[in-house]
Amino acid sequence: MRGFMSGFRFFAGVGVSIAAFAVNADAVSAHTVLDRLIVAEQPCSGLKTDTVFGTVSIDRLKEVRVPAADISLRDDLLAISMDGSLACQTSGQALFPGDATASLTARPEIDLASCEIGDVSIELGEFGGTFALAIQQFSGQIEAALTEEVRSGLIDACEALSVAAGVEP
Repeated sequence: MRGFMSGFRFFAGVGVSIAAFAVNADAVSAHTVLDRLIVAEQPCSGLKTDTVFGTVSIDRLKEVRVPAADISLRDDLLAISMDGSLACQTSGQALFPGDATASLTARPEIDLASCEIGDVSIELGEFGGTFALAIQQFSGQIEAALTEEVRSGLIDACEALSVAAGVEP
């Protein structure tokens, strides 16, 4: 789950420190620069769970899509709004092959002058794939963990931005 969460940490943190560079997306479907940046973070790499039959790893990225992202700045308050989806799959050698998909809506806010976090809203939905029920069953826990990852990512990005600008928060 750690890799999955770090992917969404980056997903929200990128609003503070967007970089436009190309990443080789290999066989993963990535449509935009933002999609490719998320692909580079390998957000599915830690998505695994233990079952009575053994460990099931849905740790290969299949597709990432961020069709909508808005960034708003009012005084020092940065508000980010992102809607997207992520699809992960098992490796070809998996005992139980399959995949999982989920849509994600992220709405974090951060004060750029102080690097203090405002509201953070993370919602998962529209679960699909072979392992949809497993992901849906733990969605509340995943959302809580993602919220903490987003908070941490935004603080790191804000502090890096402050250092780069020569301004201490």
